[in-house]
Amino acid sequence: MLMRWIHWIVSFLGTLKVLMLLKNLNLIVIWKKKTLHGSREFDVLSWWKLNGIKYPIMSEIARDILAIPISTVASESSFSTSGRIVSAQRNTIDGVGDIDVDDDNDNEVNELLQKNQTRRRRRRENPAMGRRPARCYRQIKNKPYPKSRYCRGVPDPKIRIYDVGMKKKGVDEFPFCVHLVSWEKENVSSEALEAARIACNKYMAKFAGKDAFHLRVRVHPFHVLRINKMLSCAGADRLQTGMRGAFGKPQGTCARVAIGQVLLSVRCKDSNSHHAQEALRRAKFKFPGRQKIIVSRKWGFTKFSRADYVRWKQENRIMPDGVNAKLLGCHGRLANRQPGRAFLEAVSST
Repeated sequence: MLMRWIHWIVSFLGTLKVLMLLKNLNLIVIWKKKTLHGSREFDVLSWWKLNGIKYPIMSEIARDILAIPISTVASESSFSTSGRIVSAQRNTIDGVGDIDVDDDNDNEVNELLQKNQTRRRRRRENPAMGRRPARCYRQIKNKPYPKSRYCRGVPDPKIRIYDVGMKKKGVDEFPFCVHLVSWEKENVSSEALEAARIACNKYMAKFAGKDAFHLRVRVHPFHVLRINKMLSCAGADRLQTGMRGAFGKPQGTCARVAIGQVLLSVRCKDSNSHHAQEALRRAKFKFPGRQKIIVSRKWGFTKFSRADYVRWKQENRIMPDGVNAKLLGCHGRLANRQPGRAFLEAVSST
């Protein structure tokens, strides 16, 4: 009981000391009115910087005057954490005359405060839940589960662009081709595909030029991933137990990748071959598991080897078809062929 009385007496004396300080400094501030009164000039911001730690109660009063948040590292001109602006009227309490506060500034401050309060209220009401890590879906366990009339409400995949760069360049423009090949059987999420596409595109556009390559994503995320949302709050075991209705709802999409399947392909000129390999090396870090970078022996994205393509090109047996090419064969009636395209296989002499 004695200690409680001593505590009350000390707190009462501390309150009297603060009131005496207020009386000596004449810190009479009226927030709602348009005028600020005072008997002497006093720099509140400078005092708050020097003596804010020594006098916590006075520091709170100074923060109310200056509209400074509790923790801030902003400059003297503005404190953007709370959305308020420190003006000359709030910083200096001058007793020479009344200081008129502009109505427009007050309106701007009130609007900023209302926006911040609304944003904080929305965050409290609808907290954004993080996505389940992709390591939970890495292994291929079940059958393919694509989007269908039975599997509805599937969110759109993150990757929406599969061809980047000069995708309309002809087959003769980019002879060099390199692939990023998966070395594991696993699921690759659409987020990982998008991250790899961005990383590869950034490097090639910076070092080779945005018109000097063609990048193609070779896998598509058609497999739907499900999640069975469980309560994780305190006392969740009392509200939700067991596995009744455990078939989850669609959460995302991924691509089912086999060993030796190509993930990314880049075609470019021979002078930019080292840039293409480095770009795919950086894209490897966006995928789980193991991948290998393999330089193709084919001409671009075609199925013909570089030696055969050059030879058939000289014989006019190659017909360009966009980023690919068609080979004019030796089959069929000679009467139905166009002039100059009656190709015959070389017959070895016996």
